[in-house]
Amino acid sequence: MHHLDLYQFRQEIREHSIILSFEGTMSQGVLTALIDALREKVIANTTDLPNSMQYTIRKICAILVELAQNIQTHSLEQAFQGNTSSGLGIIVVREGKTSFTLTSGNNMLKTNADKLAAYCSQLNDLDEVGLKVLYKEALRKERANHSNDGGIGLIDMKRKSAQGFAYDIQAIDDKVVFFSLSVNLDKTV
Repeated sequence: MHHLDLYQFRQEIREHSIILSFEGTMSQGVLTALIDALREKVIANTTDLPNSMQYTIRKICAILVELAQNIQTHSLEQAFQGNTSSGLGIIVVREGKTSFTLTSGNNMLKTNADKLAAYCSQLNDLDEVGLKVLYKEALRKERANHSNDGGIGLIDMKRKSAQGFAYDIQAIDDKVVFFSLSVNLDKTV
């Protein structure tokens, strides 16, 4: 087995301002632990916790949940435990001076990744009014179809971030890609 230079790994984590990182199965138990760890880490790094920062922590956790749930549901790689399955992927949270960046990544079929990229681009092009209209349409569609695939989570993340998504598609082979999605969240409301 290849030796891992843990000191160098630690330096890279610090250099990239990573405050939380997880790679593996996104089960409900893992998600709960990630939220708790993230909340503790952000609070520990904040000298005083004004109301605006508490609100920001709630938004960070909501976006983390959505990213993890997208991995649980849409990752091509699935781990099975009994009758339930959970997707495999990676989530990284970085803290800059003025913002947090949450990034997730997982394997997807290229056709699905292309559709997701187009939807993210569509959301990036909308202003707050357009997002609100699309959100209401997606809610009506979800209720009418009794389904959970109207893209509401992505719309909600975009509304919380007030910035565009950044995404990247890296080919693994001619059918499978690694799709990563980043969301920035300002520290101040």
